[in-house]
Amino acid sequence: MASKKSSPKAKMPSDQSLTRLSAFLAQSKRPEQTLSLPQLQGFLFAVSCAPYEISSEDWLPIVFNEQDPGFQGDEEANAVLDVVMALYNYQDQQIEECKVALPDSCLPAAELDRNFSEGSPFRLWCSGFLIGHGWLESCWEELDSDLDEVVGSCMMVLSFYAEREMADSFYAEFAEPGERFEVMAEAMLAEFDEAMVRYADVGAMLRSDYEEE
Repeated sequence: MASKKSSPKAKMPSDQSLTRLSAFLAQSKRPEQTLSLPQLQGFLFAVSCAPYEISSEDWLPIVFNEQDPGFQGDEEANAVLDVVMALYNYQDQQIEECKVALPDSCLPAAELDRNFSEGSPFRLWCSGFLIGHGWLESCWEELDSDLDEVVGSCMMVLSFYAEREMADSFYAEFAEPGERFEVMAEAMLAEFDEAMVRYADVGAMLRSDYEEE
């Protein structure tokens, strides 16, 4: 699956463009389970970190749950897709330049419970990342045991806040004896930035290996 490399001059879309995109994605006329803007950003992080180059023709339909986006003509379609692609190109470039970080608009709240709330941008970013990794799961198969452990550890950290039920299941399975849920949740936040970096590094290493074959 091939995709055009991101431009070295890729720029983050303007706040105005992102606001318009966010409003478009949130409209009730969009297909059910269309990604919100924070979900889209988490999803694009997963796509950019994949061990293989992923074509936009492959990943764009996932944004709209593989249904007709309901564009009102070519002008609207071009305007929306231009911003989506600019967002992807910027994300891809940031990873290539080892500038891996959450968008400022998706940073976690200081209060743990707020990060599990339905409208939390941080939770939605994690949800979008989980959707992306799940869609690309086959790309991460057949890793050696050490890399599989690293990716699994990153996955737990990066998806912990995607759903409270998922966090509870991680807590039930991996918490130390006597460890409170809040302690584990705080540890996940403390490890989040490093998990993003490690996940991106493993994807880049695998991609380089595959390209050399």
